[in-house]
Amino acid sequence: MKSPSLVFAIALLALTSLLSLVPLPAGPDGVPVAVVRLAQGLGVLGLVAAAGLWFGQGWAKGLAIAVTLLNGLSAAPGLLFAPSTTLRVLATVGVVLAVLIIGLLVRRPVRQPLA
Repeated sequence: MKSPSLVFAIALLALTSLLSLVPLPAGPDGVPVAVVRLAQGLGVLGLVAAAGLWFGQGWAKGLAIAVTLLNGLSAAPGLLFAPSTTLRVLATVGVVLAVLIIGLLVRRPVRQPLA
């Protein structure tokens, strides 16, 4: 049985990975093309990690943490240097979700006392 925190982390990872596949406006007034391609590649890897976590594969937790960490780090410059308020808000949400997902993945499950 999967813990509720793991199920929530899997759902958030899958959602953020799917949203990473949606291209943001790239170009001189938007997100750099390299960042968009990196996000799309990490989105695919995030979906693989989410599926692996769901099926209980041992390698999936490390991949999920690595992908989420890279997603958060790639969004971090947007906190200060995004050209628009919308992109700055998206970067903030990305960093917060990355911290939340990693926190949920490294959290130890609470054991219920025996009655």
